[in-house]
Amino acid sequence: MSRLRGTTVLFDLDGTLLDSYEGLSRCYAHATTSMGLPTPSEAALRSCIGPPLRENFARLLGTADPATVERAVALFRARYDAVGWAESRLYDGVVALLEAVRALGARVLVATAKPQKFTDRIVAHYGLDAVVDAAFGPTLDGSLDDKRRLLGHVRERTGFLPATATMVGDRANDVVAALAHGVRPLGVLWGYGSADELTSAGAVAVCERPDDVLARLLGEA
Repeated sequence: MSRLRGTTVLFDLDGTLLDSYEGLSRCYAHATTSMGLPTPSEAALRSCIGPPLRENFARLLGTADPATVERAVALFRARYDAVGWAESRLYDGVVALLEAVRALGARVLVATAKPQKFTDRIVAHYGLDAVVDAAFGPTLDGSLDDKRRLLGHVRERTGFLPATATMVGDRANDVVAALAHGVRPLGVLWGYGSADELTSAGAVAVCERPDDVLARLLGEA
């Protein structure tokens, strides 16, 4: 019998499966400079990979004014739709990890802050649809931007059991969302979050390589 049969493993996308910094950072810079503001620092841009788009723009622009934030979102998405979505690459070893997890009997899902429209495009473009069972992202209206709400949506759609599920991600919002639903959170260090960020949020472990994730899932480390 497969060793992970009956379990569900949820993976974040940006910073966990996909190195998307180039495309996302260029889109954030495009939006801010188009609004007459300076290009954000690299540290500010890197902090934006993972959290919701509107939350990031409120921080980058220094305002929560809905009209201003939505203008920035529209500028970002125009460039992202045209070229930004393809300015990324899969991390080494992640496809093999997904294949191994599925071969061991687990259901493999993607749960990302990237809107469903772009999630579907990217999953197909990089061939991830061959190694994941389903992928979920928020709607464009922002109603599922909070990853806790997104995981609730995924749970409703798939019926996964929190007691037998693990969330794998690189940022605190992945960990917080997992814990909100009673899912075990594993952090990864090849993305955009730090070990301190992940452990402070409540990750049960942090993994330096994809092989370490598999070992944790199998209870070997």
